[in-house]
Amino acid sequence: MNADGSGQTNLTNDLGQHYVVPSGSANGNKIAFFGGVNAPQQVYIMNADGSGRAQLTDNSNNDISPSLSPNGTKIAFQSDRDGNIKIYTMNTDGSGQTRITNNSANDRRPLWSPDGTKIVFASDRNGDF
Repeated sequence: MNADGSGQTNLTNDLGQHYVVPSGSANGNKIAFFGGVNAPQQVYIMNADGSGRAQLTDNSNNDISPSLSPNGTKIAFQSDRDGNIKIYTMNTDGSGQTRITNNSANDRRPLWSPDGTKIVFASDRNGDF
Protein backbone atom coordinates (compact mmCIF):
# COMPACT_ATOMS: atom_id res chain seq x y z
CA MET A 1 0.00 0.00 0.00
CA ASN A 2 0.96 3.61 -0.28
CA ALA A 3 2.30 5.47 2.76
CA ASP A 4 -1.11 7.12 3.24
CA GLY A 5 -2.85 3.71 3.41
CA SER A 6 -4.38 3.88 -0.06
CA GLY A 7 -3.81 1.30 -2.78
CA GLN A 8 -3.83 -1.75 -0.52
CA THR A 9 -3.08 -4.98 -2.38
CA ASN A 10 -3.21 -8.54 -1.00
CA LEU A 11 0.01 -10.26 -2.11
CA THR A 12 -0.45 -13.57 -0.28
CA ASN A 13 -4.07 -14.45 -0.91
CA ASP A 14 -3.45 -18.17 -1.47
CA LEU A 15 -6.37 -20.05 0.05
CA GLY A 16 -5.34 -21.94 3.17
CA GLN A 17 -1.96 -20.29 3.45
CA HIS A 18 -0.80 -18.19 6.37
CA TYR A 19 2.00 -15.64 5.85
CA VAL A 20 3.16 -13.14 8.44
CA VAL A 21 5.75 -10.58 9.55
CA PRO A 22 6.96 -9.05 6.29
CA SER A 23 10.36 -7.37 6.07
CA GLY A 24 10.97 -5.05 3.14
CA SER A 25 14.25 -4.24 1.49
CA ALA A 26 15.57 -0.69 1.82
CA ASN A 27 14.96 -0.02 -1.89
CA GLY A 28 11.41 -1.39 -1.66
CA ASN A 29 11.94 -4.09 -4.32
CA LYS A 30 11.77 -7.26 -2.16
CA ILE A 31 9.71 -8.59 0.74
CA ALA A 32 10.83 -11.44 3.00
CA PHE A 33 8.23 -13.19 5.17
CA PHE A 34 7.47 -16.51 6.83
CA GLY A 35 4.56 -18.88 6.78
CA GLY A 36 3.09 -21.90 5.10
CA VAL A 37 0.04 -24.11 5.00
CA ASN A 38 0.85 -25.84 8.29
CA ALA A 39 3.74 -26.00 10.73
CA PRO A 40 6.63 -25.91 10.33
CA GLN A 41 6.81 -22.34 9.12
CA GLN A 42 9.42 -21.45 6.47
CA VAL A 43 11.04 -18.27 5.07
CA TYR A 44 9.98 -16.90 1.67
CA ILE A 45 10.90 -13.94 -0.51
CA MET A 46 9.04 -12.17 -3.32
CA ASN A 47 9.11 -9.03 -5.38
CA ALA A 48 7.24 -6.07 -3.89
CA ASP A 49 4.42 -6.58 -6.42
CA GLY A 50 3.91 -10.20 -5.25
CA SER A 51 5.61 -11.83 -8.24
CA GLY A 52 8.62 -14.12 -8.07
CA ARG A 53 7.70 -15.77 -4.77
CA ALA A 54 10.27 -18.34 -3.65
CA GLN A 55 10.55 -20.55 -0.57
CA LEU A 56 14.06 -20.12 0.87
CA THR A 57 14.09 -22.61 3.75
CA ASP A 58 12.76 -26.16 3.83
CA ASN A 59 13.22 -28.24 6.95
CA SER A 60 11.19 -29.96 9.64
CA ASN A 61 11.52 -27.07 12.12
CA ASN A 62 10.29 -23.48 12.21
CA ASP A 63 12.26 -20.80 10.36
CA ILE A 64 10.61 -17.47 11.17
CA SER A 65 11.07 -13.71 11.71
CA PRO A 66 13.12 -12.89 8.60
CA SER A 67 14.83 -9.53 8.36
CA LEU A 68 16.32 -8.28 5.09
CA SER A 69 19.69 -6.56 5.32
CA PRO A 70 19.72 -2.88 4.30
CA ASN A 71 21.60 -3.68 1.06
CA GLY A 72 19.12 -6.48 0.26
CA THR A 73 21.71 -9.27 -0.06
CA LYS A 74 21.21 -11.16 3.22
CA ILE A 75 18.37 -12.31 5.44
CA ALA A 76 18.66 -12.87 9.20
CA PHE A 77 16.06 -15.22 10.72
CA GLN A 78 15.39 -17.37 13.76
CA SER A 79 15.17 -21.16 13.68
CA ASP A 80 14.73 -23.98 16.16
CA ARG A 81 16.38 -26.53 13.82
CA ASP A 82 19.23 -27.20 16.26
CA GLY A 83 17.15 -27.88 19.38
CA ASN A 84 16.59 -24.36 20.65
CA ILE A 85 15.98 -21.03 18.94
CA LYS A 86 19.04 -19.46 17.31
CA ILE A 87 19.79 -16.68 14.83
CA TYR A 88 20.86 -17.60 11.30
CA THR A 89 21.72 -15.67 8.16
CA MET A 90 21.45 -16.63 4.50
CA ASN A 91 21.71 -15.11 1.06
CA THR A 92 18.48 -13.91 -0.51
CA ASP A 93 18.47 -16.97 -2.79
CA GLY A 94 18.42 -19.28 0.29
CA SER A 95 22.05 -20.36 -0.02
CA GLY A 96 24.68 -20.02 2.69
CA GLN A 97 22.41 -20.70 5.68
CA THR A 98 24.67 -20.12 8.69
CA ARG A 99 23.98 -20.19 12.42
CA ILE A 100 25.43 -17.05 14.01
CA THR A 101 24.47 -17.46 17.70
CA ASN A 102 25.62 -20.39 19.80
CA ASN A 103 24.55 -20.72 23.42
CA SER A 104 22.01 -22.64 25.53
CA ALA A 105 19.52 -19.75 25.57
CA ASN A 106 16.84 -18.88 23.00
CA ASP A 107 17.70 -16.02 20.63
CA ARG A 108 14.82 -14.42 18.67
CA ARG A 109 13.61 -11.61 16.41
CA PRO A 110 16.75 -10.50 14.55
CA LEU A 111 16.94 -7.01 13.03
CA TRP A 112 19.78 -5.47 11.04
CA SER A 113 21.43 -2.23 12.08
CA PRO A 114 20.84 0.62 9.58
CA ASP A 115 24.36 0.24 8.16
CA GLY A 116 24.05 -3.56 7.89
CA THR A 117 27.11 -4.30 10.00
CA LYS A 118 25.32 -5.68 13.07
CA ILE A 119 22.27 -7.77 13.97
CA VAL A 120 20.33 -7.08 17.16
CA PHE A 121 18.07 -9.72 18.69
CA ALA A 122 16.16 -10.66 21.83
CA SER A 123 17.57 -13.40 24.06
CA ASP A 124 16.68 -15.14 27.32
CA ARG A 125 20.35 -15.55 28.29
CA ASN A 126 19.57 -13.78 31.59
CA GLY A 127 16.50 -15.90 32.25
CA ASP A 128 13.82 -13.69 30.66
CA PHE A 129 13.17 -11.85 27.41
